[in-house]
Amino acid sequence: MSKMQRRNRSLDSGSTSPGFSDRVSLTRITPIALAAALALGGVALPLPLYAGPKGGTVVGGSGSVSRPDGTTTNVQQNSQRLALEWDSFNVGADERVNFYQPSSSAWVLNQILDGNASVIRGQINANGNVILVNGNGVYFGSTAQLSVGSLVASGLGLSTEGFMAGQLKFERHTGTSGRVVNRGVIQAATGGSVSLLGASVENSGTIIAKAGRIHLGVGERITLDFDGDGLMRFAVDEALQEQIDGLDTAILNSGELRAEGGQVVLEGRVARDVFAHVVNNEGVIKAGRIDNTGGVIRLVGFGGSASSVLNSGTLDAAGRDATSTGGQVHVLGERIALTGNALVDASGAKGGGEILIGGDYQGKNPEIPNADKVVVTSGVQIKADATEQGDGGKVIFWADDWTRFYGSVSARGGQNGGDGGFAEVSGKNQLAYSGTADLSASQGQTGTLLLDPEDINIVAGTGADDAALGDQQALFADGASGDFVIGADTINSQTANVILQATQDITQAAGADINIAASGVGITLQAGRHIDLQAGVTTNGGHIHLEADSQHSSDGPADGTGTLTIGGTGLTSGGGQITLIGADFDITQAVNAGSGNIDIAFSTNAAITLDVSSSLSIAEIDQFATTGLVRVGAATTAGANGAGGGVDLRANSITLAGDLTITGANGYQLSATDGIDLGGNAIDVGNSDLTLETTNSAAGDITGSGDITGGAVRLNAAGDITVTGTVNGDSVLLQADGDIGTGTSDRVTTNTNDLGIVAGGSAWVANTGSSAATLAGSAVGVFDVTHGGSNLTIESTTDADGAPVDGMSAGSISVSVTGGGDLRVNETIGADNGNVSLSANAITLAADVNSTGSQTYTGAVTLAADVTLTAKNGSNVRQLITFESTVDSEASNAHDLTLDGNGVFEGVVGSATNGELGALDILGTLNLQGDLSVASLGVAGASSLGGDVTTTGAQTYEGAVTLVTSTRTLTAGSGLLIDMQGGLTGNGFDLHIATGNWKLTGNATGLGSLSVDGASSLGGNVMTSGAQNYSGVVTLTGGMVLRTLTGTIIDFGDSVNASTAGQERLRVVGAASFSGAVGTGTALGSLEVTSTSSLGGNVTTTGTQTYTGAVTLTSDVALNTTHSAVTFSSTVNSQSSATNDLTVNTGSQTVSFGDAVGGGTNGALGTLTISNTSASGVALPAVTASALSISTNGSIT
Repeated sequence: MSKMQRRNRSLDSGSTSPGFSDRVSLTRITPIALAAALALGGVALPLPLYAGPKGGTVVGGSGSVSRPDGTTTNVQQNSQRLALEWDSFNVGADERVNFYQPSSSAWVLNQILDGNASVIRGQINANGNVILVNGNGVYFGSTAQLSVGSLVASGLGLSTEGFMAGQLKFERHTGTSGRVVNRGVIQAATGGSVSLLGASVENSGTIIAKAGRIHLGVGERITLDFDGDGLMRFAVDEALQEQIDGLDTAILNSGELRAEGGQVVLEGRVARDVFAHVVNNEGVIKAGRIDNTGGVIRLVGFGGSASSVLNSGTLDAAGRDATSTGGQVHVLGERIALTGNALVDASGAKGGGEILIGGDYQGKNPEIPNADKVVVTSGVQIKADATEQGDGGKVIFWADDWTRFYGSVSARGGQNGGDGGFAEVSGKNQLAYSGTADLSASQGQTGTLLLDPEDINIVAGTGADDAALGDQQALFADGASGDFVIGADTINSQTANVILQATQDITQAAGADINIAASGVGITLQAGRHIDLQAGVTTNGGHIHLEADSQHSSDGPADGTGTLTIGGTGLTSGGGQITLIGADFDITQAVNAGSGNIDIAFSTNAAITLDVSSSLSIAEIDQFATTGLVRVGAATTAGANGAGGGVDLRANSITLAGDLTITGANGYQLSATDGIDLGGNAIDVGNSDLTLETTNSAAGDITGSGDITGGAVRLNAAGDITVTGTVNGDSVLLQADGDIGTGTSDRVTTNTNDLGIVAGGSAWVANTGSSAATLAGSAVGVFDVTHGGSNLTIESTTDADGAPVDGMSAGSISVSVTGGGDLRVNETIGADNGNVSLSANAITLAADVNSTGSQTYTGAVTLAADVTLTAKNGSNVRQLITFESTVDSEASNAHDLTLDGNGVFEGVVGSATNGELGALDILGTLNLQGDLSVASLGVAGASSLGGDVTTTGAQTYEGAVTLVTSTRTLTAGSGLLIDMQGGLTGNGFDLHIATGNWKLTGNATGLGSLSVDGASSLGGNVMTSGAQNYSGVVTLTGGMVLRTLTGTIIDFGDSVNASTAGQERLRVVGAASFSGAVGTGTALGSLEVTSTSSLGGNVTTTGTQTYTGAVTLTSDVALNTTHSAVTFSSTVNSQSSATNDLTVNTGSQTVSFGDAVGGGTNGALGTLTISNTSASGVALPAVTASALSISTNGSIT
C-alpha cells in the first residue's frame, strides 16, 4: 500500500469514522496526511448528511432534474449538450445519480459551485458522456461505482459557453487546488474515455476503458478533443505554475489503469519547483494491443525538482492475441527513473513493439523530446519480445547528458521464426552500463545492442570497462570523457552481434585476439579516425566490418584522414562478409573470408590507382583469400545496426597502372563512379569471376586495349564500353547505358560461350568463340552480333544489377552465325525501332520475336515451342516476316506458329519428314511459295497460294485467295471446312478441293477447272474455263451464276439446295448434270440451264424453271413450282430405253414445250403427268410415252 493510500484510508471508513466534512475544502489538504487534514488532526467531525447533489439549474441545452426518492437523483437530458449548475454535488455510499441522455454521444456538463470538494462514494450511471467540474476538487471514494459512456472529472475550470460550442478547454482558476482523486471503480463504455484533469491527480482505485482512452493530466491549461477515430485525446497546453496543497507529486497512480485495445496517457507539465515529481506510477497500467489496435502507454512529465517521470510499477502494452505485435510505450521527460521491480512490456506474438525511454534512436527524432538524464536500477525489466513468430522489438534509452543503466532488456526473436530486436542504451555525454540484454533469436539472426564510449582500446584478457560493454557493443562517445578499455575475452564470449564505435580511434593490442566462437555472430568496428589491429579477428561465419574514417562519427562526411591497419594475424570470417573501409589502407596480413565476399572502398569516394605504390596496392589485394567475391571500389557503411543509415561508397575512378593478375577468389569486382581506364594493361583473374562497373553516365566509360580474362566476366558501364582487346570468359556480359563498340569497323571482340549484351545505345560485337555459345542482350540502337564459332543460343541472363534480361531487345537486331553453325532462340527478342535479321545454317525458335520493322530468317527454321512473331510499326501497320528456307516443327511436337505481320514462305512449310506444324495463324497476308502442311490454317489478309495446302483441321481465308504458278490442291480434315471469305482468283489454274468441305463467300473467277470432293457452300458466282465438278451436297447461300467458258459440263454429284426457301436462284451457263435432287430439301428460288441438262432427281423451286437445251431424264423426275411456269425450249427425252416418268406441277402457271417429248432413239417416256390450274390449258407437242395424265382448267391442244 502506498503512503498516499494509507493517509487516505479514513476518507472511506464508513459512517463511524471521520470523513469529509461538508465544509472541509481539499484546498487545505497537506501532502503529508490527506485523511488527517480532512479530519482536522484526527478529531472526528459530524458526517455529512448527503442527500444527493443540490441545485441542478439548467444553464444550457434542454433537460430537467428530478429526485424520485431520498437517495436517487435523475437527470433527464433532452438535447445533445446540456449544462447544469449545482450548489454542491456529493453522492453518499447509498445514493445514486442517473443521467438519461438522448444518445451515447450526448454530453452533460455539471458545473459545481461548492466552496468544497465534491465527494462521491455512491453510484453515477450514464449512457452518454459526463463532465464534473469543481475547482475545489473531485474525490471518488473506495465505494464509488461509476458506469458511464465517458467521464471527465476536472479540478480545472471549463467555460459553459465554450462547452455548448463544442469546445473542451480546461483552465485552472487562481486560488483553487484543482485536485482530483479516485479510490473507487470508474468504468467507461467500450470505446469511451476517462479523463482526470487537475492541478494534481491521484488514482489508487480502478479505471477501465476497454478499447478507449484513459488520461491523467496536470497543467495550467488542458484541451480535450477527438481524433479521427472518434476517440478522446488531450494535450497539456501550459505548464502548471503553482500549487497550494503542498503535495510532492503532480500525477500519482498506485491503482490500476486498464484500457485494453486502447491508450493510457499520464502527462503533466509543471514549473520546475512546483512539484518534486511530475508523473509517478507505482501501480499497474495495462493497454494491451488487440487485433493490432491500441496498445499505447505514454508517461510524459516535464518540470519537477527531483524527477520528471518515476516508474516503479507495471507498464503493460503487450499484444493480447495471436495476431498482434507488441504495442508502444513512451516514457518521456527531463529526468526519468525506472526503479524497484518495474516492468515495461511491449511483447507480442507476431513481433515486439516499441519502447522509448528518454528519446528515440540517437536522440534524433524531432517528434520525441529527449531526456536530460535517465536512471534504470537493477531489478527493472524491459521486454519487447516476439513470443511466437516475428522480430524482436525496438528499445531505446537516451539522455542528452548521462544514462545509468543496471536493469535488463529483452527483445528476442520469435520461437517459430524471426530475428532478435534492436536496443540502444545511450548517454550523449556519459554512460554507465552494468545491465543485461537478451536479443537472441533461436530461429533467426541475433539482434544488436548499442552503447557509447569515445576511444576504444581492446586488450588481452579482461578490461577495466567490460561492465560498460555488457554483452554487446559500444557506440560513439560523442564527447564523453575517458577511454573504454575492453578485454578481448569479453568480446569473445558474446552471443549477439558486437558493434564497437568510437568518435576517434579503435586500437587492438598485440595478443588481444578476437575470436568469436558463436556461429553467425559478427563484429563491427567503426572509428571516426583510425583503426589499428595488431592481433587477429576471427568469426565463425559472422561478418567482419571495419570502418575507419567513418561517415557516422559526426554529422558531416568522412574527412579522409582515417587509416585502416590490418596487422597481427589478419582477418578470418569463416564464410562471413568482410568489409574494409578507410581513407588509407595498410594491409600486411591475410584477409580470409572463406566462401564469403570481401568489399573494399575508400571512405571519401577517392580515385583509385591500382599500382604497387598506391594507397591500395595490387600487393595488398593479393592478401585477400576467398572463394566468394572481392569487390574493390564499392562498399556500404554499417547501417541501422551501427550509426545511422548505411552509406554507399564508390571510388571516383579506377586506373590500372600495370597488368593485374590475381587468382584464388571466386570473383573480383572493380567499382567506380566515373570511368575505369585499363590503358593497354591486361586483367587476368584466371577462372575467377570479374566485374568492372561504373555509375556516372557523364564519365562512366570503360575503356582499354588490353585483354580481359576471367570466368564470368561482366562489364557494366554507365557510359560506353570501348575495349579493343579481347574479352575472354566462360561467360561475358557487356552492359552499357551508352554504346558497346563504335560500329562495324570497331566491334568489341569477345571469346566466350555465353554472351550477354545490354546497351543503351548501339551494340557492335564479334564473338570469336569456337564452342557453342549463348547470347542475351538489349540495345536502344543497333544490335549487331556476329558469331563465328559453332552454335549460338539466344538465352535469358541477368544484367550487372541482377535484373533479368530476357533474350534480346534493341532498336534493330542482326545476329549472324557463320561457319555452318546453328542459332537457337530460347527467350523473347525484340526490335522496337527497326528490323530483325537472324541468319544461320539452322534456326530454332523456342520464343517470340517482336519488331517494328520487318523480320528475315535466313536458314531452315524449326519451332521448339509455340511461337508468335510480331512485325508492326507504331501505326500498327504490319510488316513482312520472311522465311527464306523451310519452316518445320520439331519431331513429334506440332507447335503453333502465329504471325502478326505479313508472312512470306519461300520454302516448304511443315514437311512430313521434318515435322508438321500445329496451327498456323497469320494476322496479315500470306505469300506461299512452297507446299504447306499444318494442323490448321487461318489467314486474316489476302493469300497468294504458290503451293498446295494440307491441314488436318480447317482452313480459313478471310481475304481474297489467288492461285499462282500451277494447279493447286487444298486438303482439309474429313468433314472440316475450307472457308474462303474474300473470293477466289484462279489466274487460269485448276483448283482441287480434296478432303474437306468448301465454303465460298464472294466470286470465284479465272479458274481453269474446279473439282470439289466434299460438300460445297456457294455464296458467289463461279467462272471456270473448264469443267466444274461438285461431288458432294451443294448449298446455295445467294443467287449465283455457275459458268463454263468452253462448253464443258458443270456436274452436281449430289443434291443441290437453297439455304433459305425460295431465296437463292441458280443459273447454269453451260451444260449441267444433276445426279441428285434439286431443291427438295430447301426449294430454290428458280433454276435456269442455258445448255443441255441431265436430270437425275426431282427439281423443286418457288419460281420458274427454264431448260434451254435438250433435257435427258436419268430417273423418274418430278418438276414442281409454286405457281410458276416450267419452260422446255428443246426436246425432253428419257435415258435410252429407260422409259422414265416425268411429272410437272406448275400450280396456276403454264407448262411450255418447245420440241418433241419422248422422241429420239429409244427416248420414250414412261408416264407423262402434267398438272396445273391455268385457264390457258396445256399445248402438247408430239409425245411418245407409255401413258399421259393431264389435269388443267383450260383446253388441251
